[in-house]
Amino acid sequence: MGEPEPPIRPMIAPQPRRRYLSMPILMGACLFVVGCGKTVQEQVLERNRAGVERLLERDYAAAESEFRQAWELAPGDFTTQFNLAVVHHLQGHFEQAEQGYRQCLQQDPHFLPARRGLAQLLWQTNRHEDLRQLVNQWIADRPDLADAHALYGWYLARLGDYPAAERAFQAALARQPQHAFALAELGRIYELYRFPERARSLYERSLQHDPWQPEIRARLAKLRRLSPSP
Repeated sequence: MGEPEPPIRPMIAPQPRRRYLSMPILMGACLFVVGCGKTVQEQVLERNRAGVERLLERDYAAAESEFRQAWELAPGDFTTQFNLAVVHHLQGHFEQAEQGYRQCLQQDPHFLPARRGLAQLLWQTNRHEDLRQLVNQWIADRPDLADAHALYGWYLARLGDYPAAERAFQAALARQPQHAFALAELGRIYELYRFPERARSLYERSLQHDPWQPEIRARLAKLRRLSPSP
């Protein structure tokens, strides 16, 4: 839409609905108590949490250091692998970031954050054919997934086809009414259409289900200043 992309979201802990190949490693590590009575799993969680905090402060070198310490504790951990890809991406290390995203997708082909991160990277580096294949193949393979429709809408919006993007976001919401990414991106389209009340409502709904969206919070605050509720 001619504006900077929102930050790519890192992870602090694995999401319960996902299956990670790294989990057996961590489950085995839980049997051993190390350093101040903390398990390896607890230490990995702490390092990832600290790295995310450094990311929010834009201290990318410190964030990478925290994630690498987590990786040394549990090589192959899915959360750490994704966070390392994010910090490489934010530092402009695109080759390393792409490798990390693709390794995540080998473990979970339907993991939206990695798909979204890779899509943003391909858009930034003008690899439009690779991006088209990434998005179109997913929705062709899994038209039942709200995530696939949401990413397809994001792609269409980047191309400037806002009516088609709107339809894709609505398709995502028909499958998953509280899909935070689809709600936020649809809000951006309505804001572009100059429907501030619709945009504000969608941003509020999105933040209810995913509070970690600083760019959406800023947009919502701006809309509230410009168009306060009666």
